[in-house]
Amino acid sequence: MFQLLKRPSALSAAVLLSAVAAAAVQNSPRSSSKLGLAEVEASYPGALSLVQTRVARHSKETAATTTIPPMMILQRGCSGSSVVMRMTRDMLQSLAVPLYPLGIKEIARVDQPEKNPWFLPGGRLGDAMLRGVEEASQAGQTLLFNAAKIKSWSENEEMQYLNQVLRELKTRVVIVHRNNSLDTVVCEIRDCFVGGRGIARGYPVDTAGNEDQTCFDRRTQSAENKTKALINTTTLPENMEFGERYPQDMQASVTEIGLEGRDIVLFEDLVSHEYLDTNLPRSTSAWMKLLSSLGVNATEASVSAVLSKAVGSYHAPEPHSETVYNIEEVEEFLGKDQSRSWMLRT
Repeated sequence: MFQLLKRPSALSAAVLLSAVAAAAVQNSPRSSSKLGLAEVEASYPGALSLVQTRVARHSKETAATTTIPPMMILQRGCSGSSVVMRMTRDMLQSLAVPLYPLGIKEIARVDQPEKNPWFLPGGRLGDAMLRGVEEASQAGQTLLFNAAKIKSWSENEEMQYLNQVLRELKTRVVIVHRNNSLDTVVCEIRDCFVGGRGIARGYPVDTAGNEDQTCFDRRTQSAENKTKALINTTTLPENMEFGERYPQDMQASVTEIGLEGRDIVLFEDLVSHEYLDTNLPRSTSAWMKLLSSLGVNATEASVSAVLSKAVGSYHAPEPHSETVYNIEEVEEFLGKDQSRSWMLRT
C-alpha cells in the first residue's frame, strides 16, 4: 500500500545544506541571488564541514529508521476542507492505513508556523515538518495534513526551504477543488473573509439585512439566526475567477516543486453520495482518484463499501436563497453569465 523510503544521509544532507545556503542568501548583499554550495563555503569558511558533521551524526542515529511519505491535501478554505480532511482520515483508517493519530490541519503555513505542533520558537517550519514525519515514522505511521496553498515561485526563504523538505520526504499530494465558485464566495463572506486581495466580496448580514459579525461561529448557529451573504455583484466575477484558477495554479506549483501525486479531485464528487444514493459510483470514482494521488492502493469494492455507510447521511446543498441576502440581484447577474449560471441553486 505504501512505498517505504529508507532515510539515507542524502536526505538529511540535502535539507541541512539547503538551510546553510538559505542563511547565506539572507545575509548576502545579493539577496535575490541563489548561492551555490561553493559560494556558501567561500563566504562562510567552515560552515559546510560543520553541517556535514551534523549530517553524519544524524544519519548514524537514524540509520535504522524508515520514513513513510507524508500525505498532503491541498484545498482552499471555504471549499469543504474540514469535511474532506475528516472523510479522508475515516477512509484511510477504514482501509487499515497506519495514520498518525493526531488530527492535523494547516501545519505547512509559513505565515503561521506556530500551527505546527513540532515548531520550535525561532526555528524553521521545514525542520518542524521533518520532526513530525520522523515521529510518525517511528510509530510506523504516516502523517496526513492539509494546506490551503503552496508556492513554487516564492522568494520567501522559509517557503523555499519547506518546499525542499516536502520534496525530499517524497510527499504525496492531492488537490481538492470546489467546482461551484459561487458557494466558495458565499462561504467566504459569511465567515467574514470579506476583503482579501483588495477586492471587496461583500459582507455578512442577518436575516433582516443588518451587518452580522458571527463570522466562523455561524456554522453552529440555529436556522432562525442564520448569517447570510450580501454579495457585491460588481466584483463577483473577479472573485469567482480567482477561485476557479486555484487547481491549475496549485498543480503547476506542485509539479515545479517536484512532489508526488498532484491529481485534481472535485469536492462535490467526493460528497455527492451523502445525499443521493445513485451518486455512489460518482463518489467512489472520485475517492479512487484521491487515494491514488496519495499513494494508496485500494479496490473499488472496498472504497464503495466504506462510502455506502454514509449514503443519505446529509442533505443536498440548500438553495442560495437560504444563504444569500440579495438573491434576486445575484440571480439576475448570473443569469447573464452562461458559463456560471448553473452554479445558482434556486
